[in-house]
Amino acid sequence: GPLVETLAAHARSPSGVRELRQLLARRPDLEDSLLEALAGDPANTYAILAIESRSRQRAGKIEKPPAWQSRLLEGLVAAGEFDMAKRVWARVTGRPLKPAIFNPGFAMTSAPAPFNWTLARSGGAISESRHGRLHVVHFGREDMIIAAQTLVLPMGQYRLSMMIAGESGHPAELRWRVRCLPSGQSILDIPVS
Repeated sequence: GPLVETLAAHARSPSGVRELRQLLARRPDLEDSLLEALAGDPANTYAILAIESRSRQRAGKIEKPPAWQSRLLEGLVAAGEFDMAKRVWARVTGRPLKPAIFNPGFAMTSAPAPFNWTLARSGGAISESRHGRLHVVHFGREDMIIAAQTLVLPMGQYRLSMMIAGESGHPAELRWRVRCLPSGQSILDIPVS
């Protein structure tokens, strides 16, 4: 708590990043908490990238991305800093971000949101990957986003297509929505049916 907040504030000082790297070499257990605290402000991006240990990702040992990655990326996207968000995403995943849907088969991967799928996991719906497809159980009790992904696309025309199988009690209530960020302007809102 207070220790991590103090360390996060110290990261902004001229010698803070260097000193924090030395501290984390002795106390690696503080890294995730410190990065989570720093990720709340996109202005800390350079400090985060200088402090974070990439050895965990290179070793391929993490199955779920640390919370700070999505928090930082979502903050950068909300601030309209798409180029920086793409660079951070490429660094933490080890792959470039292409202008297409990432992970179209909904595979479990350590790539963080918002450039990977965010799937609903609340009481109103459950969505999960099954055999390269998205399987959804929605109880219809509330409006909600079942699956979401942020794409960075150059201007142009694009085609969205999918195959849907299964039952939908109210097909017109299940919709694909596409909106521009950071304005939130809707450019596509169509029923799945």
